[in-house]
Amino acid sequence: MSLGWLWGMTVLVREQNVGRWLFSQGEVGAVIALLALLALSAASCVPVGGIPAGGTGQVEWLHDWQAAMSKAEAESKPIMVNFYTDDFPSCELLDRNTFTNNALTAFLNENFVNVKSNADTMGLGKFYSIEAVPTNLFTGPDGRPIGRTVGYRGPAKYHREALTMLDRWQRQAQ
Repeated sequence: MSLGWLWGMTVLVREQNVGRWLFSQGEVGAVIALLALLALSAASCVPVGGIPAGGTGQVEWLHDWQAAMSKAEAESKPIMVNFYTDDFPSCELLDRNTFTNNALTAFLNENFVNVKSNADTMGLGKFYSIEAVPTNLFTGPDGRPIGRTVGYRGPAKYHREALTMLDRWQRQAQ
């Protein structure tokens, strides 16, 4: 990748006809470091390995906590609760990129009772002290927490973490 764009950016921050820079060299370095961090952060959102991205799978969501606990008890499965808000970009990414992956949704539907809970409007988030979204809480059928994840994850990473939670629940149930 050419760094010509960087030189162009530094020329743009120079005041016209004055010959002074608007930013010190240290500030320009901080801007460059921030841009590099943003580029790396964006690259980490692309799922790699394990489970391919995309697909048309659908998670079988319940929206009623009591119904989810009853179903989990009857089917002897743990519960996965996705706490979200309607307008938060990471929640939208999780819905669009992760919860549509065929392999992942098949795994979640087979091994968990899945609940979708709006953290802004449902009391369940307060009960479990949800402070950030998206948060994915994993519990036993009785509602006792197994673990949680916070933030966006692509399908491969989400699958690995859900496997860890399933294993943790199975060991606790023995």
